[in-house]
Amino acid sequence: MPTPIPVPDVKATADWYAALGFAITRADANSAHVALGRGEVAFTAGEASEVDLFVSVENVEALHGRMIDLIDMAADLHDTEYGMRQFAIRDLNGRLITFGQPIAGRREPQL
Repeated sequence: MPTPIPVPDVKATADWYAALGFAITRADANSAHVALGRGEVAFTAGEASEVDLFVSVENVEALHGRMIDLIDMAADLHDTEYGMRQFAIRDLNGRLITFGQPIAGRREPQL
């Protein structure tokens, strides 16, 4: 079960994520869970905190294609030097949410 992230308005937050294609899997007056594929995010009523999210997805290009007309991109779809293809948005609470997947055939850098 994910650790809940405090938000000022649980219903508005869950509805915002649902409009982007997340499924609301649980909701009551004080908390909500939303899911995208196998990933889940939980929200609870409270003062917003500084949290950024990374959501690993199986088809980042398809997700980007579904979201591009729904919301302004904080970072458009791009390949990173560390082997990820990703894009980012900001949610209604100002959180940065990055969606990404490993680039096929690229090896992760060795430390």
